[in-house]
Amino acid sequence: MKITTFLLASLLISGRSLLAEPAMVVCRGVEAWPALGGREFAKAGIMVTMVKQRELKVPADARFRAIECRQFVKRVAEFNGLKMFWVSNNTGVVLYRGAPDEAVKEIVQALSVSDEKALRNAAWRARWAEDVSVLGPLAGLCAHKAAAVSAQAWMSLLDLGLPPTAMIAGDKALPALEMALADKDIARRREAARALGYIGKEAALPLIEKALADKEVSVRAAGMESVERLPGEKSFALARKGLEDPDDTIRAAAGKAVMALAPDQAVDFAAKTMAGKETLQRRAAIQALADLGGKPSLAILEGALTDEDPWVMRGAALALGGFSDDKALELLAGLIGHNDVWTRRNAIYALGQIGGDKALALLRKAMADRDGWVRRAAVTAVGWTGNAEGLPMLESALADEDLWVQCTAITMLGEIGGDRAVELLQKAMSKDEIIRQKIAAALGCAGGVTAGRMLQELLSDKRDPVRVSATSALAWLPEDEAIPLLKQMMEARGSNLQQTALDVCGGIAGEKVRPIVELGVTAKDPWVRRKTAAILGKLNGEKSLAPLEKLLADSDPKTDLSCGVRWEAAKSLAIIGGEQARDLLMARLPLETHSYTRDCIVQTLRRLYIGDPGVAELLKNPPKPAASVPTTSKGG
Repeated sequence: MKITTFLLASLLISGRSLLAEPAMVVCRGVEAWPALGGREFAKAGIMVTMVKQRELKVPADARFRAIECRQFVKRVAEFNGLKMFWVSNNTGVVLYRGAPDEAVKEIVQALSVSDEKALRNAAWRARWAEDVSVLGPLAGLCAHKAAAVSAQAWMSLLDLGLPPTAMIAGDKALPALEMALADKDIARRREAARALGYIGKEAALPLIEKALADKEVSVRAAGMESVERLPGEKSFALARKGLEDPDDTIRAAAGKAVMALAPDQAVDFAAKTMAGKETLQRRAAIQALADLGGKPSLAILEGALTDEDPWVMRGAALALGGFSDDKALELLAGLIGHNDVWTRRNAIYALGQIGGDKALALLRKAMADRDGWVRRAAVTAVGWTGNAEGLPMLESALADEDLWVQCTAITMLGEIGGDRAVELLQKAMSKDEIIRQKIAAALGCAGGVTAGRMLQELLSDKRDPVRVSATSALAWLPEDEAIPLLKQMMEARGSNLQQTALDVCGGIAGEKVRPIVELGVTAKDPWVRRKTAAILGKLNGEKSLAPLEKLLADSDPKTDLSCGVRWEAAKSLAIIGGEQARDLLMARLPLETHSYTRDCIVQTLRRLYIGDPGVAELLKNPPKPAASVPTTSKGG
């Protein structure tokens, strides 16, 4: 194939042309990553990643409506208190929490000193900066001659994330990624294989080829994702080679990559694939056809609606959501009464993706389906349309005979947000515990003054499950509003309530929540102390050491659950790392009587403190295991 074909393919994949309109995205939900990593961003040629990746919430004004891709990223970043760093050609963006400029500048300077001890300490501090400026220097230190420095830089990079490192450092990240691909840990190899696609250059291809030869299927699958991200003849050759992989999931991923890399040949390739017998490859081809769009793609999908393989048929029904013409609506109109319940459901979801008055009319019919599961899908799809005309339909669903249809309507009203949606939630309030739980959760993401007031009222509900749901919803409130309420919940009685408040604090992170989290250090319930130990590992490492030292020595004569508290404290110290964490773990090891906690300490010392003579001496004869640790949490 000629190189000009691939240049054209690159333009088509990225959605760029001289006449192209700005790339738009519609986020159908309250979680941002499905949209940020979805079809619209892929077509626009925009890759999004994050330092210390975590859940990202979508503000109400950016849901269920078309919004320009870069503007969507900006709104999500602002809402979650993050900064943005766009790479030079504006085809990639890294989201990050960051640190004060002076602190970051000091750390970056310290990452270039010659003293090995100071360098190792700087590599440890860099992970807590959560700033893009430290990624390149850390990547360079992964190849440092001193094993202790290299190990600390490597652990910091793993914590901050390999994909953002690859996007920021580019070619300089390759030695670190090569190191990761040689790691015994499957998860690390998989993450490295996926990160290679973020480098955006052919220089990554030799390592991608290495990932594609990995014995672990999930690593090869991640490598094929990276192939798909790098247009070019060499990438295309690797994708074609993947069609011969012994595993059907890799062959399916390779087929998808082939179609993405050569869209001018994709329809013909999909037609041949659909004539084959491999279910996974055929389902991948169906998704690729939805991404491509156009009448030829729609014609192939129409044929798949009568396929003898039910999963192919169901996949084709869902894929019709990628088309907005009358033909697609006509096909979906015939499917919402299909005798296969999965096909009906998928057709309904497709209508929700298409939206518009015609789709809404068909969804009104679907809401009368005899199957409650299908009616729930219809309620969800009505919300996805983002059409104000759908609110009366959601209101009627609040009176459905099926409780879970009612709950789905409540959830969708919360995700839609706005005054009218909140008014309907207020109207739906009842004495039923489950309904009140769902409304509490919905009020959080609905936003607004009225929703916030109602949520605070539910925090005082007499029933613990309702208060727990309302506490969890505080994650949606602005930090200054949420933090005083979280403090109240931590001071209230109830293990589940306190654990939920701690989880919300862990999501907020930052020093503002530290005083609330540290209330759990002296909690009477061991499950709360254990959760506290886990959350402390997510906060600034240096300031978490003192409370973790207390929890590492936790002892309660009334229960044997203290071993779980110590175990969690040891895990958090492993996350934090650094010399002070090392000293705490070394001091605890001779005293620890519990096998799981001892093993956690030993493994942490071996992994993080390579070349440390004190650690080596201590581990010559580590204590033998003696007991076990509970693995389930009270109340879930």
